[in-house]
Amino acid sequence: MVIFLSLINQMQQKEDFTISMNHVIDYLFAHPEHLPSFSITDLANATYTSTATIVRLCKKLGVKGFQEFRVKFALEMDAYLKKDKQLEIQTPITNKDTTYTIINKIAKLEMESIELTRSSLDYEQLQMIAMNLSKAKQIDFYGTGINLYAGMIASFHFMRAGKSSTALNSVYELQINALNSDASRVAIVLSNTGENEDLIKIARALKGNHVFTIVITRIKNSTLARLSDETILIVGRNQFQDMATLSYKASMNVVLDILFALLFSKNFENNLKNIDAYAESFHKK
Repeated sequence: MVIFLSLINQMQQKEDFTISMNHVIDYLFAHPEHLPSFSITDLANATYTSTATIVRLCKKLGVKGFQEFRVKFALEMDAYLKKDKQLEIQTPITNKDTTYTIINKIAKLEMESIELTRSSLDYEQLQMIAMNLSKAKQIDFYGTGINLYAGMIASFHFMRAGKSSTALNSVYELQINALNSDASRVAIVLSNTGENEDLIKIARALKGNHVFTIVITRIKNSTLARLSDETILIVGRNQFQDMATLSYKASMNVVLDILFALLFSKNFENNLKNIDAYAESFHKK
């Protein structure tokens, strides 16, 4: 455990204290929230020790008495817990993690990212977007890097929902596609920051061609958001500096999956028949 504060540091050196003092210390570490409302007698009773033991503990820790100890411990414990939490957030995975803890930490990270995004979604906005997707002749995905791959997977899903869809894999192809688009199409632009220069140029071309454009991003007031007809904000645990990509990916994917499901439900019976037809055609010898 990393030590941050002098008082807590001293209290963690259990070999320096008597058995009775360690009973008090163990209780305080387990229940730090109790101390602010406790008198010295309350603490003695709770730890099955004596007021004399607590006085000796305070003296050994270098504080003048119980009142000073109570204030100083509360302040240091509050700062300690915040610092400890900050360290865990900045480095959720360390070389001390086991396979078990890594599995659970990553699962928790992605579930929290998904839940944060879900709770921020505007249901009426998504219903309106789903109507536009359903009416569109074609749905085109625009993204680079990790967003390109998210768009490619989403495009495949949208085709399974009976919708013509593209996710081209070079900026030049994306630019040409945008310039050749018209109002019969819908564009979905994927960007973490909303400030990708290539995507901004593409978004301006789409706007000039009157293409209904949906931007999915983290940043509400980004350039891409301002160029869009609708912006869907994703929320992730971006304070996890070394895990931000996983958090972002989980948030992006759940939004794309929701859009696919909304589109699929618009023509549910026909989509089921199409999926059965696809499966049957591929299994024919």
